[in-house]
Amino acid sequence: MNGDKPFEEKDFTKPNLAYFEHIRKGIRLAGEKGLLVGMAPVWKGCCNDFWNPVILENGTGKCREYGRFIGKYFAGCTNLFWIQGGDNDPKEQTDHYREIAIGIRESMPDVLQTYHASTGHSSTNVLPNMTKNQILSIYSISTILSASNRSDHWQNPHGRNCRELWLPLPIMDMNS
Repeated sequence: MNGDKPFEEKDFTKPNLAYFEHIRKGIRLAGEKGLLVGMAPVWKGCCNDFWNPVILENGTGKCREYGRFIGKYFAGCTNLFWIQGGDNDPKEQTDHYREIAIGIRESMPDVLQTYHASTGHSSTNVLPNMTKNQILSIYSISTILSASNRSDHWQNPHGRNCRELWLPLPIMDMNS
């Protein structure tokens, strides 16, 4: 972002403030224009992306600290929601993404969060009870769950193919 790297030595406890300030300015500008911003603190990616080993190397403790940092840093951004993961299921990083979400929640208790899972999975399939204000996210390459006639499947309200469906989903807080 703006030529800056987010961390020193890929260490989640050593954030580069210039990097995060550039992002915060962009989020605030979007807010002035009435736009909602979804941000991924660590993008998992589909194809063994760079951050996959980095999140494991940092461990769950540093992931919680990183979540705390970004939760505090972006607490004033009321037009922001968080997207954990990205294009893939969390697998061995499930606890890491959960810790980031919990850390964010400590400073932003009412912020919406989701997990962007792989095709055919929903956020609640791969990271259930991530946080009390979770958004249900379903990622699909074609029509969302249209092959089934089951009444409990999500239907695309516009009758068209779409890539993603985001719905607010009230769930129990995992710490309550």
